Amino acid sequence: MSTSASASASAFHYFPALPPELRFLIWEAALSAPSVWAAVRVPRPASNRKKSVFNMAFVGTAPPTVALSCKEAWRLLKQSYPERIHGPGGSTAKTRPYWVNLHHTVVYLGSPVDAVAILASFDADALSKFQHVALVWNTNIAHFGAVARACQRLATTCPALCTIIVEFYRRVSARDSVKPLEKPLTPESAAYYAGIPAYTGPQLDGQLRHPRYFRDQLLRLFGASPPRLHFLAPDAVQGLP
Repeated sequence: MSTSASASASAFHYFPALPPELRFLIWEAALSAPSVWAAVRVPRPASNRKKSVFNMAFVGTAPPTVALSCKEAWRLLKQSYPERIHGPGGSTAKTRPYWVNLHHTVVYLGSPVDAVAILASFDADALSKFQHVALVWNTNIAHFGAVARACQRLATTCPALCTIIVEFYRRVSARDSVKPLEKPLTPESAAYYAGIPAYTGPQLDGQLRHPRYFRDQLLRLFGASPPRLHFLAPDAVQGLP
């Protein structure tokens, strides 16, 4: 069976005949699906020594694409997403605005060093709306200072922050210099990240030794109302406990 035939066979052709109230509920559920909006480094020639440039892209589920289905979905998108978010670079004429519902979206920032650079490239209005973010940290505890600096930047620029996800990644060797943003975030990992903000159980410790110590050191940067901080084991894609 061809791809187009398969898609046609799986389509629900009676959807337009459903009562409007039911259609709206279905559209709203699709538009508010948990998702991951990830920073992607823009490749530059080796001869270009300018600072890194980042774009943003959904990995896995991309709720705004639902609005391409019809005018009804597009109208509901504009109601559900009050305003578009400007990506890295701020609200300049050359910056692309994105449809992102930050209530239901984890913003993936990569390594702590990348995270600081990415946060610095957003304008203050966009950062004030971030609620859930994800970082990756290699298994070298000596790099904890970089994680602390990234959290300090989050604490000072993202007042609405509710969730921080920190996933560990293993270096292949001591000489492994591959940066997390150069490793693609898989849809499976993105789906796991996306489900964490709704998780209400104990904060995840991800096989980290002394998680309470590291959590206390990071969360004290956020004052009296810290976000939830989850540590994930390397390549964690299993279901939540």
